[in-house]
Amino acid sequence: MTKCPACDSDNNILLGKIQDKGGIIQLTSPGGLYECMGCHLFFRFPYLSQDELIKQYEKLPDDLWIDDNHDRQDYIHVRSALKRYLSSGDVLDIGCYRGDFLCSLPDRYNRHGIEPSISASVIASEKGVQLHGATINDLMDSKYKYDCIVAIDVIEHLLNPCNFIKSIKQLLKPNGIMIISTGDAGHWLWEKHRLDYWYYYSEHVSFISRPWFRWVAKHLQLKVAFHVSFSHENYSTSEYIRWQIRYIIKEIYESSRNSTSLYKILQFIYPISKARNWNKPLSTQYSNDHFVTVLRDA
Repeated sequence: MTKCPACDSDNNILLGKIQDKGGIIQLTSPGGLYECMGCHLFFRFPYLSQDELIKQYEKLPDDLWIDDNHDRQDYIHVRSALKRYLSSGDVLDIGCYRGDFLCSLPDRYNRHGIEPSISASVIASEKGVQLHGATINDLMDSKYKYDCIVAIDVIEHLLNPCNFIKSIKQLLKPNGIMIISTGDAGHWLWEKHRLDYWYYYSEHVSFISRPWFRWVAKHLQLKVAFHVSFSHENYSTSEYIRWQIRYIIKEIYESSRNSTSLYKILQFIYPISKARNWNKPLSTQYSNDHFVTVLRDA
């Protein structure tokens, strides 16, 4: 029986087989998608062991994610949350890669990082980031504590997200905060395409939602201090409205296939008639399917 990796519950539902979306981790099969009825975690199973994962991450090149652009939407929201709660201090970035986010911070913050990719960690160190190991486990025996610990696009890579949050809590100074950014498995578009969403890269194993954060906060005596949804894309209001209209039109057209007579009629009604030429799935780039959450002691 498959147990939830976060809460150890066996009350899980197999939703089906995940559609292969490629990725940087070698898998023999995309696996199945499970939903835990206890803590609301969505997770992939079967999957690699933690040791097998670390070995693959250690070998990653340093040019997979080059983000010298400090205007990334997640960077903007994480910096805003950091400024809201901390004017200066020690900031640890878990999975800092080349140190791009840390280097986007003002000098009043001390930059610390951990990174499994050997070549990327060398670049981060050259940029002035103080490196403390490959994974958060390398810090658990350290007496050093941090004012803020950041994990941007990291928690979805981990087999046990609850243990990860628990470890972060142990590394925080009194009144410290953790800032987590990840995909939103509870987003309406993701719910609609539950087994075939773009986010199912092979390196993603845990899929987080707001209900899961509420569960883990209660479980670990934390509180959700702040939460904001965002899209990784920069877009104008008019672009977003056009995308919403296009999506609604596509849904009307596809739904009409269940009724032969209605389907024939809609093919001649503009603008619904245009949908018959939209052979590719509509882009999800305008959807706010990511979020930033701030957790702190309750």
